[in-house]
Amino acid sequence: MFGALDDIIVVLRPYVLRGRVPKEPVTEARSRKEGGFVHYHYHRRSYADLCGRLADQWHHLPTVRAAIERLASDKDVQKEFKLVGFGDVANYVETQIFDQFIYAVFRRTRRWPPTKSTVEQLFSEFEDYLLGGTVYYQALVPLENFECESRSLYIEPGIVVRELCKSEKEELLTRVLSGWSLQNAMEVSSFKFAATIEVSWKKGTIQLHHQSSVEKLLTGLRLFKTGGIGTNVAYKREIRWQPGHVVGGGERHAFTLPVVGPKYRLSVSEASELQTFWLWLYEQPLSASTAVAVRWFNHGYQDWIPADRLVSFVTAFESLFLLPNDKKGKYLRSRIPRLLADAAGRPRVEKNVGDLWNLRSNIVHARPYSEALAAALVTTAEDYVRESIRRFIALERTVTASSHLDAIRWIDDASVDAAKSKLFPQWISL
Repeated sequence: MFGALDDIIVVLRPYVLRGRVPKEPVTEARSRKEGGFVHYHYHRRSYADLCGRLADQWHHLPTVRAAIERLASDKDVQKEFKLVGFGDVANYVETQIFDQFIYAVFRRTRRWPPTKSTVEQLFSEFEDYLLGGTVYYQALVPLENFECESRSLYIEPGIVVRELCKSEKEELLTRVLSGWSLQNAMEVSSFKFAATIEVSWKKGTIQLHHQSSVEKLLTGLRLFKTGGIGTNVAYKREIRWQPGHVVGGGERHAFTLPVVGPKYRLSVSEASELQTFWLWLYEQPLSASTAVAVRWFNHGYQDWIPADRLVSFVTAFESLFLLPNDKKGKYLRSRIPRLLADAAGRPRVEKNVGDLWNLRSNIVHARPYSEALAAALVTTAEDYVRESIRRFIALERTVTASSHLDAIRWIDDASVDAAKSKLFPQWISL
């Protein structure tokens, strides 16, 4: 559609050859004393004045004008720019595209002159977005309470956990935390790792959000091993230039999942094992009962009060181990030990489950309970729920018919211990 690249180069070439924008309208300064803030100064000749001068030349380029007119008449483009029923669509689109294209050159170059290759690459991205059918962006999500001996951990296409570099920490401070302070600086310095999440969607469809990928990541990590891990504020940045967005910019997205529990640590060997576990965990969708249990398991990490966490974990047990009309306390006390323990260890697990159920009942029915006991039992509940979810997933993928009812029948069968050792020899008794 666009055969106007050479015309655009003609507009910018004088500034490329000159070595800088006249009278330096854009400069960059960093001050370490101010936490690495980036300041843009517009000296003497303003940015708007420069754009005006370029626009005078732009408007006399017939190839560019013809291309934009064809673009403005495209119904999908009008919808994308929310211009349906607008007045002079072509003129408005031309102005918007021109201003954003020049601003893109400034942001991409940072210091002048912009090279011809920079302009060509930007135009290619510009054209790709307008003519392509997919929108892309990347979210950077700092992870709280997380450490890993591997500096980069590939999870799946579009999700990578990696160590933050110094410049990214500075960017977090200036872009996300909105202002420098000693408290903010200390908070950013504590972030060692972040998840880089790439999201894409087809134009005209519902936009996917990176938060669902964050929740998927946290679920996989929490089910892999114990440890409190959460996320801090995240920001987005465009993978490619997309009209209607600030090029290379970031958008503050303030969702914060609090951290409860010990620090989450991965050794080099565990990082490798996590990748295998991830493939197993997400190789097929979870059943409805397991998905609900996972949701309550994750909810337990968002409760600061031990009693509230315990209620969330016991609710996850109910989703996994109970059928309609089951007597809750009775069947939880029998089924959880049968799944998690061998014959010798079953009485201990049964006692713990009974204590958990009695404590949960006192909490939810506003009867007196011991806060110290809740704090002591919540870790046990978390460990039991984690392992129960993992074993239910394995059961539903292994037992014939692989339904929740079949899994419950398998647990209730008198020969469950023999079946367990035969089907899952790697399981150990809790």
